[in-house]
Amino acid sequence: MVISALAQKLSIRLSKTFPKAIFMEINAHSLFSKWFSESGKLVMKLFDKVHAMVEVKDQLVFVLIDEVESLATVRQQGSAEPSDAIRAVNALLTQLDRLKIYVKSNP
Repeated sequence: MVISALAQKLSIRLSKTFPKAIFMEINAHSLFSKWFSESGKLVMKLFDKVHAMVEVKDQLVFVLIDEVESLATVRQQGSAEPSDAIRAVNALLTQLDRLKIYVKSNP
């Protein structure tokens, strides 16, 4: 897969600054649950782990969300009453926005 190769190459190039690198692959379908309101909780649990990983100093974290385009179709369907899937997508987008505070730069 091209993305994992790119992540590996970046981790090698940045190994002096970030001696440890983690590649996390998430299947978008695993974020949805058949139980109402569970999807948002799954997203929160997942990103609690991601936040814990990115808080570690000198650690580079790559997060790949596979089949992310399936989430976009859920949002496009839209209705007056938000479904659990739309709530999960909104939770995912909120958590991605929260990751911006952890931007690590190469000195």
